[in-house]
Amino acid sequence: MHALEIYVSFQKPKRFWTDPFGALGHVEAFGLTRDNTWFFIDPNRYGTDLRITHRKEEIEAEIDRAIARSYLVLRVEKRRKLKFPLPVPLTCVAYIGHMFGVRAFTKAGLRRKLLALDAQEVLNATSEGKSRRQEGT
Repeated sequence: MHALEIYVSFQKPKRFWTDPFGALGHVEAFGLTRDNTWFFIDPNRYGTDLRITHRKEEIEAEIDRAIARSYLVLRVEKRRKLKFPLPVPLTCVAYIGHMFGVRAFTKAGLRRKLLALDAQEVLNATSEGKSRRQEGT
């Protein structure tokens, strides 16, 4: 399976007292392959969920779900190869970063490294709030 397009969705942190493991937020990936099949990767604390489908209604539902929970979605095309393996904590950020050959330990670090690979912002719910703040000062 060769991916043509890969999207990385960054989710907002949850309240610590309702979900301590989600207090730092979450990162998932989804994308399109050559044979017009979509994949959805969700590395979470219970394991990694991998969903593969070609049915239009399932694809739309999964993409809508991912976008509804995200504040930032990046489209990433470039990938690098890691020169040597480095054991890192198995978090969603490290897992998704490894897909692109980057080492990251935080969502901000992953975002910065993916943007350095010329990733494109598809959705940025935070940019509207920042532009309002900049206009007011």
